[in-house]
Amino acid sequence: MATSLQDLMAKFEKQEESARQSNLSRYSEILGIYDKIIARSAPGGAFEQAGLSDIETARRKSVGQGTQSLISSGLSGTTTAAQLGTTFEKEVGTPARLKLEDIMEQRRSQAQIGKAGAIERREDVGPDPNLAFQAAQASSSSGNRRPSLIDRQRDFIRGGLGGMGSRAGSRF
Repeated sequence: MATSLQDLMAKFEKQEESARQSNLSRYSEILGIYDKIIARSAPGGAFEQAGLSDIETARRKSVGQGTQSLISSGLSGTTTAAQLGTTFEKEVGTPARLKLEDIMEQRRSQAQIGKAGAIERREDVGPDPNLAFQAAQASSSSGNRRPSLIDRQRDFIRGGLGGMGSRAGSRF
């Protein structure tokens, strides 16, 4: 019996270790995804670079159209042409940059909160010694068919006593 109990415990521990490694791998992957989101929305990240590029493209287009309009009106040599860039920056550029910073901070904060939640929800659950004890008791009972480890785990999950409850007196 000692050998079968040791074999049973070894199988149980192997399954627990396999599940723990899978959970650790999944946890690392989740944290990696959050880190990428945080980096993308950080100052100098991809999101900011794309936003600033869009603002600069809009500035060039607006100043170009304004210059063309002044040329068509015969006002290209006036001080109005020199103020087109300043006017764009005041009316469009600065508000767009502030909005971009606000969006970046919101996204970064959401990702940091999500990452903190993932860290907080992680649980390291070890093997259940009670389940192993119940399995050993079930395997030592005489006259009854010994339920497999899978049967005991299924019964335990359903709220039984790991094979000791509803199956104790039955033969399958």
